[in-house]
Amino acid sequence: MDSAYDHIQEESYPEDPTKQSTSGDSTHQETATNFNTEIQDAYKAISSSPWAARLGGFLGTVKKQVRYNHLLRAMTC
Repeated sequence: MDSAYDHIQEESYPEDPTKQSTSGDSTHQETATNFNTEIQDAYKAISSSPWAARLGGFLGTVKKQVRYNHLLRAMTC
């Protein structure tokens, strides 16, 4: 049943214009570069959003609490 939906998706999305018939080594290099660029863009988008700052603050608080609890356990032993 999934194959029917795959066919629909293939028709819906255009071919990737960046695909070119080149040597395998340069294709790997382009893929790695594109992946790194996408990761950097995603990081920039996330870090500039207000909810990411709230999430970062929450995780920082959790980290401090874990350290505090660990120190208390070490002192009582």
